[in-house]
Amino acid sequence: MPELAVQSTALHSLLPPPARYPFTGWETACVFRETFLAWLTPPGAADAFRLVGNLFFDMLLNADDWPKPEESPVRRELRAAARDLRFVQGWLATALETSEALEERHPDDAHLARLAGRLAPQVGRLAAIVERDLGEERRF
Repeated sequence: MPELAVQSTALHSLLPPPARYPFTGWETACVFRETFLAWLTPPGAADAFRLVGNLFFDMLLNADDWPKPEESPVRRELRAAARDLRFVQGWLATALETSEALEERHPDDAHLARLAGRLAPQVGRLAAIVERDLGEERRF
């Protein structure tokens, strides 16, 4: 993965995140979740965390004294992806809990909260597919 190190601290990481990350640009958003960064409201704070995250990722990719893992990189990465999918599943399910409170004051947001609630089980099914193929049970 050292070939990714040069790409990950590109200047575009200082700009607001795109609505969708292209398959070739996922590295620029791999350290801090956008669901965390959304809570950072001071101007520029999220961008600063993205930059620091990219620096962490670069240091990790360039480290040469890591112990050799016992499992393949693909297995380790898919396990991490399944855990992130479970996180997103929970995040979306939590949004549904706010839909009733939003109904009167923000009907458009209530609609979006219900959409998040409908998406949560779909994301969970994706996680379950990965977990099944890894031979793991759901952990949370």
